[in-house]
Amino acid sequence: MRRGVKMEVDLKIMFENALDEIKKLTTDVLLYKTLLIQKEKDIEDNEKNIEILGKKIEELEESKSK
Repeated sequence: MRRGVKMEVDLKIMFENALDEIKKLTTDVLLYKTLLIQKEKDIEDNEKNIEILGKKIEELEESKSK
């Protein structure tokens, strides 16, 4: 009987440890997803800024040639 109880306790501890690990991994995934979304936003912002700078360069070149 004691052996069965010990196995049950061991299994419960293993299960709780597995749940803790799942929680940590879930937190990591959410963090990485948040960082990925931010990076994508940064890339979009950079692309817009490059476009704006390109237009300004064109305007400057046009004003120089006049």
